[in-house]
Amino acid sequence: MTIERLNKTHVDLYQALRLQGLKENPEAFGSSFEEESLMDLDFFKKRLEDKENVTFGVFIEHMLVGILTIRTSERLKTKHNGHLVGMYVDKDHRRQGVGKLLIKEVISFARTRGIINIFLTVTSTNKEAIKLYEHMGFEIYGVEKREIYHNDQYLDSYLMAYYL
Repeated sequence: MTIERLNKTHVDLYQALRLQGLKENPEAFGSSFEEESLMDLDFFKKRLEDKENVTFGVFIEHMLVGILTIRTSERLKTKHNGHLVGMYVDKDHRRQGVGKLLIKEVISFARTRGIINIFLTVTSTNKEAIKLYEHMGFEIYGVEKREIYHNDQYLDSYLMAYYL
Protein backbone atom coordinates (compact mmCIF):
# COMPACT_ATOMS: atom_id res chain seq x y z
CA MET A 1 0.00 0.00 0.00
CA THR A 2 1.49 3.32 -1.08
CA ILE A 3 0.23 6.89 -0.94
CA GLU A 4 0.86 9.60 -3.49
CA ARG A 5 -0.14 13.17 -4.10
CA LEU A 6 -2.25 12.94 -7.24
CA ASN A 7 -1.57 15.07 -10.29
CA LYS A 8 -2.75 15.29 -13.89
CA THR A 9 -1.02 12.00 -14.78
CA HIS A 10 -3.48 10.25 -12.45
CA VAL A 11 -6.59 11.88 -13.94
CA ASP A 12 -8.07 8.72 -15.51
CA LEU A 13 -7.75 6.74 -12.28
CA TYR A 14 -9.02 9.65 -10.19
CA GLN A 15 -12.06 10.25 -12.39
CA ALA A 16 -13.00 6.56 -12.34
CA LEU A 17 -12.74 6.23 -8.55
CA ARG A 18 -14.50 9.55 -7.93
CA LEU A 19 -17.43 8.53 -10.15
CA GLN A 20 -17.54 5.10 -8.52
CA GLY A 21 -17.85 6.77 -5.11
CA LEU A 22 -20.60 9.10 -6.28
CA LYS A 23 -22.51 6.17 -7.77
CA GLU A 24 -22.08 3.71 -4.88
CA ASN A 25 -22.50 6.13 -1.98
CA PRO A 26 -24.55 9.06 -3.31
CA GLU A 27 -25.73 10.06 0.17
CA ALA A 28 -22.14 10.75 1.24
CA PHE A 29 -21.41 13.55 -1.24
CA GLY A 30 -22.75 16.99 -2.08
CA SER A 31 -22.01 16.30 -5.74
CA SER A 32 -23.93 13.75 -7.75
CA PHE A 33 -22.93 11.02 -10.17
CA GLU A 34 -25.47 12.40 -12.65
CA GLU A 35 -23.73 15.80 -12.69
CA GLU A 36 -20.09 14.74 -12.59
CA SER A 37 -20.44 11.89 -15.10
CA LEU A 38 -21.21 14.57 -17.68
CA MET A 39 -17.91 16.34 -17.00
CA ASP A 40 -15.01 15.74 -19.36
CA LEU A 41 -11.52 14.68 -18.34
CA ASP A 42 -10.40 18.31 -18.35
CA PHE A 43 -12.75 19.05 -15.44
CA PHE A 44 -11.03 16.41 -13.31
CA LYS A 45 -7.56 17.45 -14.48
CA LYS A 46 -8.24 21.05 -13.40
CA ARG A 47 -9.37 19.79 -10.02
CA LEU A 48 -6.08 17.93 -9.58
CA GLU A 49 -4.05 20.94 -10.75
CA ASP A 50 -5.85 23.52 -8.57
CA LYS A 51 -3.27 24.91 -6.13
CA GLU A 52 -5.85 25.25 -3.34
CA ASN A 53 -6.87 21.58 -3.58
CA VAL A 54 -4.39 18.81 -2.78
CA THR A 55 -5.58 15.28 -3.45
CA PHE A 56 -3.92 12.16 -2.10
CA GLY A 57 -4.47 8.64 -3.36
CA VAL A 58 -3.73 5.22 -1.96
CA PHE A 59 -2.52 2.58 -4.40
CA ILE A 60 -2.51 -1.17 -3.93
CA GLU A 61 -0.66 -2.98 -6.71
CA HIS A 62 -0.92 0.08 -9.02
CA MET A 63 -4.68 0.31 -8.46
CA LEU A 64 -6.09 3.52 -6.98
CA VAL A 65 -8.31 2.42 -4.06
CA GLY A 66 -8.74 5.56 -1.96
CA ILE A 67 -8.82 9.34 -2.41
CA LEU A 68 -8.98 12.36 -0.14
CA THR A 69 -8.68 16.07 -0.92
CA ILE A 70 -7.74 18.88 1.43
CA ARG A 71 -8.85 22.34 0.39
CA THR A 72 -6.57 25.10 1.52
CA SER A 73 -6.59 28.85 1.19
CA GLU A 74 -3.94 31.45 0.46
CA ARG A 75 -5.99 34.20 2.14
CA LEU A 76 -4.23 35.78 5.09
CA LYS A 77 -7.13 35.39 7.50
CA THR A 78 -8.03 31.79 6.67
CA LYS A 79 -4.85 30.06 5.49
CA HIS A 80 -4.58 28.30 8.86
CA ASN A 81 -7.67 26.21 8.00
CA GLY A 82 -8.00 23.13 5.81
CA HIS A 83 -11.18 21.38 4.68
CA LEU A 84 -11.35 17.67 3.87
CA VAL A 85 -13.59 16.79 0.94
CA GLY A 86 -14.28 13.91 -1.37
CA MET A 87 -13.01 11.04 0.75
CA TYR A 88 -13.75 7.68 -0.76
CA VAL A 89 -12.33 4.19 -0.32
CA ASP A 90 -13.26 1.40 -2.72
CA LYS A 91 -15.68 -0.95 -0.95
CA ASP A 92 -13.40 -3.97 -1.53
CA HIS A 93 -10.54 -2.21 0.27
CA ARG A 94 -12.31 -0.86 3.34
CA ARG A 95 -11.21 -1.89 6.83
CA GLN A 96 -7.64 -2.33 5.58
CA GLY A 97 -6.21 0.97 6.86
CA VAL A 98 -6.67 2.94 3.63
CA GLY A 99 -8.78 5.67 5.25
CA LYS A 100 -6.42 5.97 8.21
CA LEU A 101 -3.44 6.29 5.87
CA LEU A 102 -5.17 9.05 3.90
CA ILE A 103 -6.09 11.00 7.02
CA LYS A 104 -2.60 10.64 8.52
CA GLU A 105 -1.07 11.89 5.27
CA VAL A 106 -3.38 14.90 5.17
CA ILE A 107 -2.62 15.77 8.80
CA SER A 108 1.11 15.54 8.06
CA PHE A 109 0.67 17.72 4.97
CA ALA A 110 -1.36 20.24 6.99
CA ARG A 111 1.43 20.57 9.55
CA THR A 112 3.91 21.47 6.79
CA ARG A 113 1.56 24.21 5.55
CA GLY A 114 0.91 25.82 8.94
CA ILE A 115 -2.67 24.59 8.98
CA ILE A 116 -3.90 24.27 12.57
CA ASN A 117 -7.59 23.45 11.99
CA ILE A 118 -8.89 20.69 9.73
CA PHE A 119 -12.64 20.65 9.12
CA LEU A 120 -14.93 18.18 7.38
CA THR A 121 -18.60 17.47 6.86
CA VAL A 122 -19.98 13.94 7.05
CA THR A 123 -23.53 12.71 6.53
CA SER A 124 -24.97 11.75 9.91
CA THR A 125 -26.02 8.31 8.61
CA ASN A 126 -22.44 7.44 7.58
CA LYS A 127 -21.62 5.69 10.87
CA GLU A 128 -18.44 3.97 9.67
CA ALA A 129 -16.91 7.24 8.47
CA ILE A 130 -17.87 9.03 11.68
CA LYS A 131 -16.28 6.25 13.71
CA LEU A 132 -13.07 6.51 11.65
CA TYR A 133 -12.91 10.30 11.97
CA GLU A 134 -13.46 10.15 15.72
CA HIS A 135 -10.80 7.44 16.04
CA MET A 136 -8.38 9.75 14.19
CA GLY A 137 -9.08 12.59 16.62
CA PHE A 138 -11.84 14.57 14.93
CA GLU A 139 -14.71 15.82 17.06
CA ILE A 140 -18.24 16.86 16.20
CA TYR A 141 -18.82 20.55 16.79
CA GLY A 142 -22.11 21.12 15.00
CA VAL A 143 -24.91 19.84 12.80
CA GLU A 144 -25.91 21.06 9.37
CA LYS A 145 -29.63 20.26 9.30
CA ARG A 146 -31.07 18.85 6.07
CA GLU A 147 -27.85 19.47 4.12
CA ILE A 148 -28.19 16.56 1.67
CA TYR A 149 -31.32 15.65 -0.27
CA HIS A 150 -31.26 12.06 -1.47
CA ASN A 151 -33.96 9.45 -2.20
CA ASP A 152 -36.74 11.88 -1.32
CA GLN A 153 -35.37 12.59 2.14
CA TYR A 154 -33.22 15.20 3.79
CA LEU A 155 -30.12 14.09 5.65
CA ASP A 156 -28.25 15.99 8.34
CA SER A 157 -24.50 16.35 8.27
CA TYR A 158 -22.10 16.56 11.18
CA LEU A 159 -19.47 19.26 11.19
CA MET A 160 -16.23 17.80 12.52
CA ALA A 161 -12.85 19.31 13.33
CA TYR A 162 -9.33 18.24 14.13
CA TYR A 163 -7.23 20.83 15.95
CA LEU A 164 -3.47 20.50 15.49
